[in-house]
Amino acid sequence: MNDTPHLLAIVESKMAQVRTQLEHGSETRAKELLEEIRIYSEELRLHLAA
Repeated sequence: MNDTPHLLAIVESKMAQVRTQLEHGSETRAKELLEEIRIYSEELRLHLAA
């Protein structure tokens, strides 16, 4: 099964959440979300390299 579209959707959703958190002044939560994005992006990179 190709998880690439699912992983990409997760990254896009998390990015939207980061923007919202930054607009509301919650930098701590935005940083947490960026770490999650880093993890999902790495997984996405691995799927694309395979």
